[in-house]
Amino acid sequence: MIKSKLLRIKKWIDANEAADRLSLSLEDKVSALDLLELALDKEITLSVKFPRTKHFVIREVKVASMPYIKRLEETFDFYLMGKFKKAIGYPERGSSEYNSLFEAYLVDECLKHNFSLAPSNKCGLSGELPSIYNVEYEYFDYSQNLQYMDDVIFELPMIGAEFIDIASLIETNKKREPSELMNIDGVFLRSSNGKLYNLMNRFDEGYVSVFNGEKDVEKNVCYLDNRNYYPAEGLPVGCEIGISPANLFDFERRLSDDGDEVDEVISQKALVVLGAVLQEVTERPVKWSQGRLALSIDSRNIRGMKERTINGIFSLANKALKSNG
Repeated sequence: MIKSKLLRIKKWIDANEAADRLSLSLEDKVSALDLLELALDKEITLSVKFPRTKHFVIREVKVASMPYIKRLEETFDFYLMGKFKKAIGYPERGSSEYNSLFEAYLVDECLKHNFSLAPSNKCGLSGELPSIYNVEYEYFDYSQNLQYMDDVIFELPMIGAEFIDIASLIETNKKREPSELMNIDGVFLRSSNGKLYNLMNRFDEGYVSVFNGEKDVEKNVCYLDNRNYYPAEGLPVGCEIGISPANLFDFERRLSDDGDEVDEVISQKALVVLGAVLQEVTERPVKWSQGRLALSIDSRNIRGMKERTINGIFSLANKALKSNG
């Protein structure tokens, strides 16, 4: 693993530099394109760096949940709109026809998603299938308050339009047509403290409603009225794709071939053991064995250096020596 003091204080490096560092540490050719593809597979977490020359607007997003059955009750009316023509009208809520149609709607949902329509037991299961009455529906809860970015570096969670941007970047680099897909939820970003945000774009001035709010003198822009903004369809021009050193180290650690790799704590203990070994073999002209050395060092009462710990470090050292032999 590459040790770099500079990387320990940097918040971000671009994809090309990250690929070069991985190529050296893993002794295998890694390209920036490889990192992009791994990000789509959720094997590595990339970050985006926004230009410092412009203000960007975001809104906080939280993952919320509700009973799935309640969600189906909300969407059932849309189902009826597609099933009945407006001229005929819809069955009245609570009527026998309405209830019969809703029950059929639930059965259809259970078949599609492998749920049971039977009431749930304490474990939330009915037979082998989860009961539809015990399933939670997750959704995004968007804040109505907009705010300016207070940072320029965010992780890409790959759950919105940012996924399409990375996929299009890959296609472009392979001399193929970029993706024509779109995601109406927009771009999602994750801050350094783990909060999720939605990147927002401002409507063209011709469509912006007049709002007599306060002026932000410092930023020289109008008050952030959420009626004038919509989820950005993609990352803006000037953004750079890279990775945080922390995520790079984590990925590198997972790919390491050294199953017995010694962490920093063990490394420090190994140095202490080595120092004790040198003292033992230079102070007394005795034919040493591993076990005798371990016992002798243990008798010195060095903090954290018991016989079992010392023998464990000796074992790791022997394996490391054999692997380099």
